[in-house]
Amino acid sequence: AIYEYGDDSLSPLGTTLSEKLTSNIKEANGETIVSSTITKISGQTNFASLLKGEPVIVKGLPRFFGEMVEVNYLKIEELNPNRSSLIYPLIVENKTIGALFISLNRIYEDLSQFEKDSIASIVNVIALALDRATLDQRLKVANEKLKELDRKKTEFVSIASHQLRSPLTAIKGYSSMLLEGSFGDLAEKTRGAVDVIFQSSERL
Repeated sequence: AIYEYGDDSLSPLGTTLSEKLTSNIKEANGETIVSSTITKISGQTNFASLLKGEPVIVKGLPRFFGEMVEVNYLKIEELNPNRSSLIYPLIVENKTIGALFISLNRIYEDLSQFEKDSIASIVNVIALALDRATLDQRLKVANEKLKELDRKKTEFVSIASHQLRSPLTAIKGYSSMLLEGSFGDLAEKTRGAVDVIFQSSERL
């Protein structure tokens, strides 16, 4: 699951279940299971510790499948007991970016140190992969926004230049004719003012 800081929630990215567990879940509630978003993480004792970078070990199956009621969870655990479930924070640069849920048919404390280390290694790899994937997605979104801004800039420049060119051509043309004496002689003071108009239109 990925942690959404703005919403203070864990949103599921995917779920992989054993065939036996899938079968038991369907038998318990009669429908396909769907992982649901877990909201207000920071206010929940277990999940709040994830934000501090601490893994959580809970007994049984984590309660995060859709609207499944407690009686169905109890039935599932009776059919296929999950001795313990691990909720590992996915951490990159000291920041929790998500969580990995792992359910075991063994008690966590009974695992060998090698098994515990292997799980921790997998968690680190997944954290880096998730960070890379979300970074790529953010870059893609940012790139699309830049393309849209560039399109709008080009459109604005095109409209502005079109709207300005006609009046500027007229201003430049008539001020040039005034300076050339096409409409009669100009007083020196007037000629200076018209020359400023001509030079300004030339720059524009």
